[in-house]
Amino acid sequence: MARNSFISNGQLAETGGMSLNTYARLFKEQKGYSPHKYLLRMRVEKYCNLLHHSWLSIEQVASACGFSDRYYSTGVFSRTMLASPGEYRRNSVLGN
Repeated sequence: MARNSFISNGQLAETGGMSLNTYARLFKEQKGYSPHKYLLRMRVEKYCNLLHHSWLSIEQVASACGFSDRYYSTGVFSRTMLASPGEYRRNSVLGN
């Protein structure tokens, strides 16, 4: 699969032979989050890892995590981690 390929929830539901609503309900029952929120959490987890283990710019990290807009990614990251990417990196590198 290509790095930037996109599979919609509708395609996943169809592959599983169910409606989109059924897919979303079952996904949330299993993972505890909607498919969209789960994807954002996985992206933020990768974001944290890259901030801690690389010296890529925040824009490069955002792109590597599937975000097309650095400012949107910063907002998602900040709401999830309660710190900006820059603050997270500084605290992570300093061991705080």
